[in-house]
Formats: sequence, structure tokens, C-alpha cells
Amino acid sequence: LTALGQLSGLVTVDGKRPVASLMLMLPNWKPPLDAFASAHGKVIEQLTFLGPFLSSSVFADDDAKVVECAFPNADAIESDVSASQQGLRYLLDIVWAKHFSLVRGLLTPKNTRAAVLDFLSDGVILNFARSQIHYDEDVLASEGFVLNLSVLFQRLSVPIDQTCVDPNYLYSAHCRVDLKDITRLDGTMEDAQAYVETVALESSPPPKFSTECFYFTAWALNCGFMSSIRKHRRRLKAKADLERSIAQLQEFLNQARGVTSLPPDHVAKTERLLERTKLELACQKRALFCSETVLMHKSLLQAMSVYYSSLAQFIMRVAEADTVTCVSRSEFTPKQFAFLPEFFVDDIADFLLFVASSLLTPCLVEAGTLSSFVNFILFASCHAHFIRNPYLVAKCVEVLSYWCHPGSLGPGNTLRGVLETLANSRLVSALIRFYIDIESTGASNEFYDKFSIRFNISVIFITLWDVGFFKPHFLREANEDPAIFTKFINRMINDMSFLLEEALDGLKKVRELQELRNDAGRWSKLSRQQQLNNTAELGTHERQVRSYLTLANQTVKLLFHLTMEIKEPFLRPEIIGKLAAMLDYNMVQLCGPQCSSLKVRDPESYGWAPKRLLAHITAIYVHLDTPDDRFAMSIAEDERSYSPQLFTKAHHLMTRHGIQTPDYLASFSSLTEKVLAMHERKNQMELDYGDAPAEFYDTLMNTLMSDPVMLPGSRSVVDRSTIIMHLLNSDTDPFNRQPLTEADLIPLPDLKQRIADWKKSREQELRGHQATE
Repeated sequence: LTALGQLSGLVTVDGKRPVASLMLMLPNWKPPLDAFASAHGKVIEQLTFLGPFLSSSVFADDDAKVVECAFPNADAIESDVSASQQGLRYLLDIVWAKHFSLVRGLLTPKNTRAAVLDFLSDGVILNFARSQIHYDEDVLASEGFVLNLSVLFQRLSVPIDQTCVDPNYLYSAHCRVDLKDITRLDGTMEDAQAYVETVALESSPPPKFSTECFYFTAWALNCGFMSSIRKHRRRLKAKADLERSIAQLQEFLNQARGVTSLPPDHVAKTERLLERTKLELACQKRALFCSETVLMHKSLLQAMSVYYSSLAQFIMRVAEADTVTCVSRSEFTPKQFAFLPEFFVDDIADFLLFVASSLLTPCLVEAGTLSSFVNFILFASCHAHFIRNPYLVAKCVEVLSYWCHPGSLGPGNTLRGVLETLANSRLVSALIRFYIDIESTGASNEFYDKFSIRFNISVIFITLWDVGFFKPHFLREANEDPAIFTKFINRMINDMSFLLEEALDGLKKVRELQELRNDAGRWSKLSRQQQLNNTAELGTHERQVRSYLTLANQTVKLLFHLTMEIKEPFLRPEIIGKLAAMLDYNMVQLCGPQCSSLKVRDPESYGWAPKRLLAHITAIYVHLDTPDDRFAMSIAEDERSYSPQLFTKAHHLMTRHGIQTPDYLASFSSLTEKVLAMHERKNQMELDYGDAPAEFYDTLMNTLMSDPVMLPGSRSVVDRSTIIMHLLNSDTDPFNRQPLTEADLIPLPDLKQRIADWKKSREQELRGHQATE
């Protein structure tokens, strides 16, 4: 490689490079034509002149000798592994420098530039299948070859100013890559093709090298560097699965050695399976050492961050986004942005997630690129309507949530500086709408996906709330757009209700299975298969409980923070009853007669902190106890879960365990007394109003109405609060499933007045009876 670089760099007196020109005349300079027909990427690595020189690799699948020599022991101490990785990184830096020197020398003469760019672009095009989730490694170039191409293109792109890159290249006749089947950011393939045809009608000069190099760097990184990151993640998952299998097999053997009834061959088979699994785990560990050598190489990450920062700025330029506010000047999606390949944004977000999850963010800071990334992530998070795939927006939100960890927005922090600049930012408004809209994504697993996405939004909201300078944005959203904020609250209540119920039910099952395993007499009576099934079931419930509690605790925490200063949206008629009933139900679980069923071994491992949960729930009660007593009345009206004994027990537990401050306890005690009095009055009113005319009752809930409305499609009469609560979850008439909005509701003022008059007359009549008695 060194000799080739020196030979190709030889220059004659008249400025020519004879050896470089000779190389390009070789019959094996370019891959054979049939390679393109079969998309056979391996041939460019093995059958071309330059291919073998670009094949250097430290990946385990490419060169087993690297694994054997550098990482002979899968259980080596961290310092030994780190020393081997540093040595390999030093060699990689030398190889990459020689690759770059060689190719740059071949690109310098104008007479060789086109042929060299043809070769490099062919290397990317023939191996573009590596960007897919599933691909056939046998017909594609090695992982090391494609990664080396990524590094080459990245280094070639360093001097390129993104403002000089032609945004129409992708849609021009000069584009080397067939993009017909590429998923776009916000447009169908048909729309994209129509736009391409429109651009083709305009005459355009051949693209500059800088434009082609800039785009091919994105493609090369997508099928090279980012493909290696995706493969690395799959290895990490495989490693975790193997470790879990080993733990289960080891546990079985520990129990089996004390049981004489098991066949000896069964134990022997399990021991052999355990050994094979341990060997497979060792292979995965050593392969991970190799991939970490490359993917966690600080200088490589810095280099990639420089390019992705430039790509992020380019995307914001074609989206017509302001570099200060991160808001697009266009109301509708600009076409040049809409038809960009989706992976442009996806790769930036994936790269940032990899860096953040690997705790390598300082690498980016040192490279001076974090500010550009923050602007880009804020732009994507605030323009969900520009991006058709909600999961792509969700990935950008996840990046932002990684950056919004506790203490991340201290004075002088880069992210804080950008956020403070956005004094009138749409971030809070945009994330509230995304929190609502992610309810439905069109994916088969949308129901469970929304919880993880909303978890990330909650992390961002709580961080912004705690910092303080974004708190006015929340208050403004609650006051200026109450309908949207009410939908947001409704989604929170729905999630908290479902997640807590699933988590607490799961804890009960975990306790049952733990007690069964701890009871030697009952456990020994089970067959071996039953024991295995119970062990597997326990593991499943434990994983589910951890997940549900993580998500539920974050939702409770968000509700706790918001209710500290925002009251009115939580007290709207369509929300208040539902919220009170949900809090009461969970209080029963925590303080009711069955609360002992939630006690499990090692609760911290599940994220189960009942005292903290009770403190948050009771604090929410106190936060919403306003002088008009609306929330207290809603608690009193909850027939399913409320009881005076429940609130008394909760107060007793908090006092005994020091769960709340004296001020909170006093406020909670005051609320308890008010609710008790209202509950007694409510019971009496039910007796007093028991003979109300049938037409005064809500058709859906069978409760006495106060503000009756008619549904135009079904002609049914319900209370306004009842139908508004329904519309928060579904824009349909509950009786015939026809489309329905709040604006469609038909007020019934005459019926409303008759109900009010009847109540007044009834109250006067009852007072008269009481006076005579």
C-alpha cells in the first residue's frame, strides 16, 4: 500500500503522473459489467486492482487472525482489552491515512479524476444493500472494505462547504444513483418521480466534484459506517440474550444437582448446552471488542461528526430553516426537503443516539459540532409535519431526551445556550402535539410504541420545567390553546392508568411466583417442565414490570410537575372526573386491603418505590385542591374507588413513614375532610334526585345531566362533559361510529333550563319538608 501510494504520486517534469494513468488503463480497474446486473458487491473488492488495497479490516467476520491475536481471552480485564484496541486503532489510522493519500493523489490530475470517482462510486452503489436490515453478506464486499470507503469519502468531503452543494443534484439526470425505490422524507415515490421529471426539464451543467462527493459521503456512511453500528447493536442484543440463557441454564443445573429423580442424560445434555452457549458468548464478546475498536475510536467519531454536522446544516438549508430559531420560513414542506432520502435524517439521529448511549458525547463537543446538531434536532422535533415517518421524528426526540438528563442544562451548557436563544420557541407546542399524535402511527405495534416515545417527551418536559426558563411556555400553551392541552392531559391520564394497572398486576404475579419458588414443598411437587415454565413466566413478568414501572413513574412525575402550577386544564368537566377516578383507583392499590400483594423481593431492581409513588399521587391531589372545591367534589363522586377509610389510611401511612412534609399532610387532611362532607351530601342528593324524569338522564352514562346536547347523527342526548370526554379519545359518535367533533354538538337550552328548574324546585320542596319536620 505504501509503495503503491509512492508510485502513483510520481510526477514527471511536465507535470504528468504516468503510473497513475497506467493504473487506470488496467483491464481490472473497473468491476465487470455483470456485477451491476447482479448487484454483486464482492467483485469490486476481490477482482479490481484497487479493491484488495482497501480491504484492511479488524472486524471479526473479516479476519479471524485479528481476534485470535488481539483478543484471545473473552474475559480479559478491561485494561488489557483497551491496550489491544488502542494498538489496533493506531494501525487503522496509519492505513486510513495511506488510503487517503493514495486516492487523493489519483484524484488530483484532471485526466484521472473521473475514472477514480467512478470506481469509488461503484464501490458504494454495488454495496448499497448493506444499508438494509437484512442482506446477503456472501455477495457483498466485506464490512471492512465498505467502512474504509466511508472513511475515504468522509476525508474527501472535509473541505466541502455545504452551501456550495447543489440541492437539485439528486433530482437531475446527472445523479449516479437510482433513487426510485428510496423512501423520501415527506412524499410518495410517485410525487418524487414527478418532481424529478420537472427538474429534468431544466438544463443543468454537469455537477461539480464537491457536490457528488458530498452526496456519496452520505451514501457511503449509510452502507458502511452506519451499517456497522447497526450490526454492533445486533451483537449487543445477541450477547444479552446469551447471558440470559446462561443464567437460566446455570440455575436449572444448580437445582437439578439436588434432585435425584431427574434422568442423568437430561442433566448431561443441559451441561453440554451450557458449554456451547458459553463458547458462543465468548465469540460474541471478542467480536464486540473488534467492532468497538473501530466504532468507538474517538478520532473517527470526531471525523464523522464533522460530516454529519455539515449534512445537518445542508438539510436545514433546503428546509428553509432559520439558523437561530430553527423554524422553517415555509408553512408547507419545501419540495427539495420533502424528496430527500429519509436515511439522511435517520443516519444523523442514529449516529447521535449511538454516541449519546455510549457516553461519548464529549467527542462531539471537542469537534465543535454540537451546536449544529442541537439546531438540527430541535428543527426536526418542531417540524413533525414536514416528516412523514413519525418514528423518525421520535428518534430525534429520543436524542433530545438523552441530552436532557438531570444537570444537563446548567449555566454555560451548549444545549441551554441554544434553547435560551429560542425565546419564542415552538418546542413545547410541537412536542405537546407530537405527544398527542403519536397515539396512532399506522404501525402494527403502535399501542406499545407510544409509551416509549412519550417517555422521552416527558424527560424533556421535566428537564425544561426544572430549568425554569421554559416554564412560561407550558403556561402559555395551557392558557392559549386549552383544547390541545386538554387532549395532552387526557393522553397522560390514559397512559398513567394503563401503565400503573399493568405494572401493579405484574407485581402481584411476580410475588405469587416468587412465593411458589421459595416454598420448597410446593416447588418440588411440580414437574420439571412446570418448573421451567414458571421460571420463564417469572422472567417475563419481571421484564414487563420493569418496563411498565419505568414508563409509569415518568408519567406520574410529569403530572406531578405540571399540576404544581397549572390547574385549570386539569379541572375541566371532561377531565376532572376521569383524573380523580384514576388517582383514587391507584390509591386503593397502594393503601387498600390488598396492598401487601405488591411486596416483592428486591423491589428496587424493578424500579418499584411505593412510598415515592404514594407521595407523588397524594401531592397531585393537593396541587388540584383549589378554593372552588371542584376536584374535591369529583373525588366524592367517584363511586368505584373512593371511600373515607381509604384517605384516612393513606394519611396514616404517610405520617408513619414520613412520606410527605407536614405542610402537604395538613393540606391532604383538609382535602380529606372536605371530600367526606361532599360524599355524604352527594349520597343524600342521589336519594333526593332519584325520581327525576327519564329525559333528564344521560343516554350514555345514565346520570343526571346539567348541560345536555344532542348528537346530530344518532340524535342521542348526553351531557356535554360526557361526549367531550369521549371525543378526547375518538372523533366519532359513540352510538353509530360516525365522524363527530365538538362543533357538531347541538345545544339543548330548553332541556337544560327544565333540568335546572326541576333541581331548584326539588331542593325547595326538600327544604320545606325539613322545615315541617
